[in-house]
Amino acid sequence: MNQHLSDEDLQSFIKRTAAPPSLVRIDRHLSACDECRRRLESLSGADARYQSLRHALEQDAPSDHLSYEEVRASAEGRPSSAAARHLDACRACTAEADDLRACIAGQPLQPAAAPASPRRVWRWAIAAAVAIALIPLAWRISRRAGQEQYAIVLRDAGGLVALDSAGELHTPSKFPQAYAAALKSALETRRLAVPEQWRQSGAAPEVLLGARERSSRFALLHPAGEATLTSQPRFAWEPLQGADGYRVTVYDRSFRKVLESPGISATEWTPPEGLAAGQTYTWVVTARVGGRAIRAPVPPAAEARFTVLLSEDAARLEQARSRYPDAHLMLAALFAQAGALTETRQELDALARANPGSALVREIASSPPAPRAHEPSPSSTKPAQ
Repeated sequence: MNQHLSDEDLQSFIKRTAAPPSLVRIDRHLSACDECRRRLESLSGADARYQSLRHALEQDAPSDHLSYEEVRASAEGRPSSAAARHLDACRACTAEADDLRACIAGQPLQPAAAPASPRRVWRWAIAAAVAIALIPLAWRISRRAGQEQYAIVLRDAGGLVALDSAGELHTPSKFPQAYAAALKSALETRRLAVPEQWRQSGAAPEVLLGARERSSRFALLHPAGEATLTSQPRFAWEPLQGADGYRVTVYDRSFRKVLESPGISATEWTPPEGLAAGQTYTWVVTARVGGRAIRAPVPPAAEARFTVLLSEDAARLEQARSRYPDAHLMLAALFAQAGALTETRQELDALARANPGSALVREIASSPPAPRAHEPSPSSTKPAQ
């Protein structure tokens, strides 16, 4: 930078009285100039007002709710385990965290529908204090200062991921076009795109005709109704009470046995040899209880079916995960597109931890139609093999 901003420039930025082109110019300068940012904070009196308000608020804060520090940490996507548990049960603190998150993103706060309670007053005062203190952060995430409103904001990818009112995606770092498109689609639709074969598997599982076994049952967990990145997937199932051991058997499309485990006591097994990439398989587990053999799944439960991804598709997804490990929503969208729903759930869980109490995350997380256990459905039938 050849020339620093004048006091008039900084005052016009604080008051948002400058013309839009000037606001953009000042915003760009501030994003690169530490000295002008310090002058901005001094002119705005942000630090002194912030500290004074925070001290007053902490004196009056109810003891049965999260402290200011905990609320702010939660809004920034780094809650403690105790704070996360509190947010799950406390609507007031969840609302505060949502307000602070919106404030960080430069969004206007929504007024309360009911008269403000003492806790609600504290919530609004905190939001006002943070709005003062976080002026630098506000213009860091805005490329058109004072002009655009963010319709959707999430804590992700090492910062804030936002979709503005014009439909433009804003991310902390630049993503490849295909990755950005998957992320934008997830934000716009609030759903994850899943291949048709797995949508059908999750929403309306196939049912085998045959006698119903109403005695002891246990469910297969994964892989089931999804694609796997590896040719040696980890098979996992629920324990069956009283079982002496289990045996896993894997079949190809023609119901020929291609793999079988030895008798094992654990409720998971990884085969020592790989399956063929691009092929679809089904698997069953046989439990031994005394002298009885109990098999899962049994009619009318759905087959536990999965496909091994082609090696190039699996490598592409692994590369994305290695390059962008903190971009949880983008990774969830990419995994969902490939049908890798176990990995999708893992990324959505991480996204939820970074955005505790977020209704948007809950809505997105409800979209992958991949149940962990297979339940009977009368919607379709298939002859038993």
